[in-house]
Amino acid sequence: MLLDGARPERLGELVRTLLPSHPHLEVHTDAVRLARADQGALVILIPSPDQATWLNLERPLLAHRALRVILFSDPGTTTALARRAPDFFHWISHRLECPLGPPRPAVRGIQRALLSRAAGVAWSGGDFEAALSAALPGRHLRRASAALSYEQMVEAARPSGNAWLAWTDVDGPFRLQRVRWAMAEAGRRGRCVLVDPAVTTPAFVPVHGTLLSVPEARTRLEDAGVGHAGRLAALLELEPEAVEIAAGLRRMGVNETEIEAAAAEAADPGVVMAEMAEGRGVVIGAALRARASGVGSPSRDAVETALRERTGAERWVEAARGAIDAGDARVAVLWAQRGLALAGEDPRALQVAGRALQRCGRYVEAAALSQKAVLLGEERRQTREAYYPDALVDWAFSLLRQARPAEAERLLRKAVAAERRRVGRDHTDYAVALHDLAIVLRDRAKLEEAERALTRSLAIARRKLSEGHANIATAMSDLGSVLLEKGEYGAAEALLREASERLEVSPGPEHPSTATALHGLGRALLVQRESVEAERLFRQAAKRQAKIWGEEHPAYATSLHDLARSLEVQGRYDEAELYLREALSVYERSTGPETPAYAASLHELAGMMLDRGEYAKAEKALRRVIAIEQKALGMDHPSLCPSLCDLALALWLLQTNAREAEALARRALEIAMEKRGPRHPDTAHSLYMVAFFQAARGDAKALETARRAHDALVHAAGPDAPAAKAAAQLLDRLARSS
Repeated sequence: MLLDGARPERLGELVRTLLPSHPHLEVHTDAVRLARADQGALVILIPSPDQATWLNLERPLLAHRALRVILFSDPGTTTALARRAPDFFHWISHRLECPLGPPRPAVRGIQRALLSRAAGVAWSGGDFEAALSAALPGRHLRRASAALSYEQMVEAARPSGNAWLAWTDVDGPFRLQRVRWAMAEAGRRGRCVLVDPAVTTPAFVPVHGTLLSVPEARTRLEDAGVGHAGRLAALLELEPEAVEIAAGLRRMGVNETEIEAAAAEAADPGVVMAEMAEGRGVVIGAALRARASGVGSPSRDAVETALRERTGAERWVEAARGAIDAGDARVAVLWAQRGLALAGEDPRALQVAGRALQRCGRYVEAAALSQKAVLLGEERRQTREAYYPDALVDWAFSLLRQARPAEAERLLRKAVAAERRRVGRDHTDYAVALHDLAIVLRDRAKLEEAERALTRSLAIARRKLSEGHANIATAMSDLGSVLLEKGEYGAAEALLREASERLEVSPGPEHPSTATALHGLGRALLVQRESVEAERLFRQAAKRQAKIWGEEHPAYATSLHDLARSLEVQGRYDEAELYLREALSVYERSTGPETPAYAASLHELAGMMLDRGEYAKAEKALRRVIAIEQKALGMDHPSLCPSLCDLALALWLLQTNAREAEALARRALEIAMEKRGPRHPDTAHSLYMVAFFQAARGDAKALETARRAHDALVHAAGPDAPAAKAAAQLLDRLARSS
C-alpha cells in the first residue's frame, strides 16, 4: 500500500492505529532492513529516492517473506519509485493520500496553555494558525506587530470574541514588556501568542511546531540502545524533546518495553516521558515542563500589577512609576498624564509626571511639574516624604539639561540633605541622592568631589544591596565617566566595561542605563585610539536609544555625535559630517541651540572645517561655541579649553590676529592648569599651542614650554599619538635652532 503525500506529523497516528492488531509492527527508513524482517511482518517503510533500484531488484525477496509493506512516501519519492522501480511500483495494491494536519504536540501545547493561567503561547516553527484550528476549532487569529506605537498596541490587544491575538516582531525584552503592558491595560487574559519571539518569554507557554525527521529520530534512539527505534520515534510523535528524553532514559537502563508502552498508551507521550524523566532526576526542557505541570499565575512586574489591580489615579501613577524604572519613559508619560488629570494637585502625581517628561527630554514641561511638586511639599510640610527629594532631583536634572547647572547643583545638594534627614547616611535612597549630585558635579568639572560622592554611593550600595543589583552597576558606570573626565583612561575603561557587562544582565540590554554605559565605554576606547571598537559601541548605543526614547531625544544625539568622532578618527569625514549635522538637528529640536551638548557638536563640525581649509567658517562656528559654553557653563569651565585652542589655531591659519590667537591659547592653559591639573590631555594640548605661538615669535621660553607639552602629551596619550609626535617635532626643531 502506498500512502502518498506522507507528512511526518501523521506517522504517529498511523502507528497507533495499527499497533493493537500488529504488535510487532516495524518502522524502517532503510529498505535493506526489509531483508531481516520477520516472515509475514507488517512494515512501514519511509523510503528515499535512492532506494528505488534496490526495491525493484529485491521484490522477489519481499514476496518470498510475504511482507506487507506500507510505503510512507512523500510526492518526490513516489515519482522516483514510479520511474526507477516500475516492477515494484506495479505491486502496489492500494494508494491513499496522507491527510493534512499539524503536529500533535503543538496542538496539545496550545490546549494546555488555554486551560492554564498562562499569559499565552510562545510559538516557534511551523504553522500556528493550522495548529490553533486543530486545537480549538472555531477560533480565529488576529495579528498585530509589537513594533507599533504603544497606543496602537493597546487597541490591537482589546479582546474580540474568542479570537486569538498573534504578536509578531517581538525582537527583545523591550517589546515583550510592551506586549505584556498592552495586554494588561486592554484587560486581555490569555488567548495570545508570540510568534517566533527573539527573547525568553516568562509566563508564556513555549510551544513549537518543529519535528525531527524520521531518520534523525531513529538514529538518536538507536545510538541510545533502542532496538525498535523507528516504531518508538513514531510513538513519540517525532517531538525533539520527547525523543531526547526517551534516549536518556534508555541510557540510564530503563527498559525499552516500559518506555514504549508508556508512549503508546499516553494521550501526550511527551508529557509522560517528562514525568518518567523527572522521577529519575533527568533534566527536561521548558516546553515539556510547561505541558507536564501547567503554568500557574504568571509573574507580574510592578506595571502589570498596577494596571490589573489598581483603579483611578493610583492605577496610572503607579504604572507610570514602574514604566520609568523599567526604562520606558515614553509610555510612562502617557500614564502619568492620565494620573495627573485624575489626581489634580497631588504632589506625588506631579513628581512622577515630571520625572517621566524629564526622562523623555521634555525638560521645560518637566521642570514646571517638578517645581510645583517641590513647592507643594514645602507648603504642606511633607519634606520628609519620599516624593519630595525625588522631585528636587527631577527639577535639578531638567534645569541641568537647559544649561542651568548652578541651579541644578543647588537643588541636588538640597535633595541630599533631605534624604539624609529622612533616612540617614547609610540608606540606599541617600546613596542614590549622592549619585545624582555627582552627575551634576561631573558636568560642572568638580571632578574630585564627584568622585568622592560616587565612591561613597557605591560603598553604601554594595553594603545594602545584592552584588548583582543595577544600582551598583550604574554607580560604577558614572564613576567610570568621572575618571574619564580626569584623564584616567585605563581605570575608566575597566569600570565602564564591568558596568556594561553587569547591566546587560540586569536590568538587561534594552534599558537606558545599559545604553549609557555602552556609550561611556565607547568614549573610553575612543580617547585611547580604539576607534573601530568605539564605533561599534556607539552604533549599538544609538540603536538602543532610538528604540527606547525615539530619534528626537538628546541621548540619541549624543551617541550620533560620538559616532561621528569615531568615524573622523578613521578618516571617514563625509560620513562623520552627516552624523554631526543630524546630531545638531536633534539637539536644536530637543534641548535648543544654546546648550553645551549643541556646542560640542558644533565644535566638532568646526574642527572638520579647519581640516578642509575653511578657516573663516571655522572661526565663526568656534566663536559661537565659546559664547554658548561661557553662558551655559561659566567663564572658566574646562570645556572651554579645546574650543579656545581651536579658535586660536583658526586665527593663526587665517593670519589675521596672531596676538589674539596666543592670548586664547594662554587662557586655555590657565583654565586647564587650574581645573584639570598638569597631566590632563587638555593641559598638554594647551601647552603645545602656547609653545607653538612662542616659537613663532622667537620667544626663548618656547623650548621649555615645548618640552613640558611633549612630556604631558606622552603621559596622556602615549608617544605614538599624533599630538605627541607633533610636539616631538616642534621640540626637536627648537632644540636644533637654540
